[in-house]
Amino acid sequence: MAGGRPAVQVVYMGAIVTEEGLRMPAGAITYNRSGGSYNEVLTVVRYVDALGRELQVRTSACVNGKTGYTVSGAKVYDVMGRIQAQGQPHFEEGEAKVYKPVALSNPTYYEYDCMGRTVKTIYPDGGVVTTGYGVREGSLAQCITDQEGASKLIYRDVRGNIVAVTEFDNSQPIVTRYAYDILNELVAVTDAQGNTTTITYDDYGRRVAIDNPDTGKTQWWYDDAGNMIARQTGNLQKKNQYIRYSYRYHQLIRVDNPESDDVEYTYGSPGDGKNGAGRIVQEKAGKLIDSYSYDGLGQLIQKKRSIEGKTYSITYRWDNFGRQRSVAYSNGFSVYYSYDSGGQVKAVAGFVGKTLVDYVKSVHYDQYGSRTRVEYGNGVITTYTYDEAMHRLVQLQTKRGDSSYQ
Repeated sequence: MAGGRPAVQVVYMGAIVTEEGLRMPAGAITYNRSGGSYNEVLTVVRYVDALGRELQVRTSACVNGKTGYTVSGAKVYDVMGRIQAQGQPHFEEGEAKVYKPVALSNPTYYEYDCMGRTVKTIYPDGGVVTTGYGVREGSLAQCITDQEGASKLIYRDVRGNIVAVTEFDNSQPIVTRYAYDILNELVAVTDAQGNTTTITYDDYGRRVAIDNPDTGKTQWWYDDAGNMIARQTGNLQKKNQYIRYSYRYHQLIRVDNPESDDVEYTYGSPGDGKNGAGRIVQEKAGKLIDSYSYDGLGQLIQKKRSIEGKTYSITYRWDNFGRQRSVAYSNGFSVYYSYDSGGQVKAVAGFVGKTLVDYVKSVHYDQYGSRTRVEYGNGVITTYTYDEAMHRLVQLQTKRGDSSYQ
């Protein structure tokens, strides 16, 4: 809680029912505050029906420079309570916190079998994905056929583990097989060329070895507390070398590398001024020493690097959402990030000495959160165009004045 205001506040709303019927379903408004001096609030409004199913979600957003809310796509349920159709989201300007039914826009349709399994998905562009189920070669089989007519067979055992996957290259089957032990642990993977990767576990279910035809055998060793104390790759095995790890309780304090500098870790303590309790406050590798300080949320706010008597620093600032607000370097260079009402980066600026520089003047997004326009500080503008049905990128254009770069 900053300044007497909670970082997250939830207000619940009961359903409004009149003689004419349901006027507004039950819901909740969540206010997320960025904290500090930023005074930014991200609002999410959720509405549910009498069965607790999500009807609609309204999220504060800034779409193509306009402030408002993105509204989740309409949903249609069948008599069994399964989603039969799912529409695409759209954008509404202003303070649109009141529930409004929306049209089913560019919907995706789903069909199910008697066991509730999806057997057909019809996408807005007309593409169809079908899934068939059955028993084949003593395993539960699933056949998935995509929009282009390519099929993939997935075989599972009675525990639901995938035991084989068959794909096709010009009608020629490509089969990958999987094997499990009695404890349901994956112990072998064999590709279509007969190359087998084996995995070995100890009595506690910890992976102790992987033997791969490409990389060779990698092994791990553990102490009685479950900490990994040594690792050996295929290349290290040829030289009879190991990477060794040392701990203080469960805190890693040293890594002994056979072919590079060893690494030492120092942890903070309560009241050390770095919020370092339980966190790494210093990392030493040869002549290089890195020191770290954290804020109350555990986010890194300062990193100092010392090498051969010289020290360099980087300072970070964050908000309650974990978003980076600024980065300042010891040479006077700095970068600042600003965000729109939907929480997305809208501009990037900084100082080189005392000179203010605009790196990114503006960024625009659509209702999906995808970038539609980026204007850089040097006058270059990049625009993104998507198809309406599937929201796939269909054009990317970069221009500066009358010059086109792509």
